[in-house]
Parts: sequence; C-alpha cells; structure tokens
Amino acid sequence: MGKHRIENVTEALNGSGLIELMYPQYQTLLRCIAEMADECGSREFSATHNQIAKRSGGSVHETMTPEIVAEFVFDFIRLGIVEVVSATGPVSYQREIGKSMWRRKSKDERTTYRFGSYERFIEMAEEIRQMQDNDDAPSLPSVVSKSGPMRTIQ
Repeated sequence: MGKHRIENVTEALNGSGLIELMYPQYQTLLRCIAEMADECGSREFSATHNQIAKRSGGSVHETMTPEIVAEFVFDFIRLGIVEVVSATGPVSYQREIGKSMWRRKSKDERTTYRFGSYERFIEMAEEIRQMQDNDDAPSLPSVVSKSGPMRTIQ
C-alpha cells in the first residue's frame, strides 16, 4: 500500500476504521489523545496520565481515572497504536516492560508519545477484523484480553 497523506491523527484513525473496532471507553480515550496530537500539529504529544484523564472529561465522573488511562495507554502501546518517544523517571522504554511496572508510573510523569502511521492503522484494523466473526460487531481487539496474556501485533 502506498503512502496515504492524512491531515491529522484523528482523520487517520477514523479513515482506517480501527477506532470503531474498540469498546466505547477505549474509543473515547483514543479520540482524546489523537486530538491532543492534532493540537500539537504532529503525530506526537506529551502529557501525564492526570492530564489525559482530565482532558477526556472522565475524571469529573471518575469514569476515566489516571489509573484507567495508564491501563488503556499501555494497551495502545502494546498494540502499536502509539509508542513512547521519551519520558522521565525510572522506567526504561528501551526494553519491554510489564503492565505492573507501567502502573507504578507516577500519574504526574510527563511522557511523550508518537502515533503510528495510517498504513499501520489499516493493517491493524484488517487483522482485527479477520479475528472477529462479525465485522460489524464493535469490540476490544482480542489481542487485548483481560484474562489472557497480551501480545503485540507486529
């Protein structure tokens, strides 16, 4: 597939169909962080889990706490939707870390993330659809199972 010019991350996610394949709470957070990147004018953005929770609007109703943001962002990283560009603190991003170590990150630690490409979103959406029985049934990608080990789609 050739390079596809996308004006912003939100457009890339919507155009790929990837966002519709996730549960609504994941969609909400993914749209929120895509908008944060778009406001920066690139595929990158920097934020703390507290800032993302507040930005999503869920912190007011406690539906999107910094802890939930940490969980969901970890899943997005494992899936390859976003990658960590830089961070402060003791966590090394040059090696794979477990979810428990990621949870211990301070909710006030600023991290810079970069979104993947439109082509990557298309590939992921196609792979997820192949794993599902019904293309129209929105669900969390089965690679992000709460009960089983997670794997990275490469």
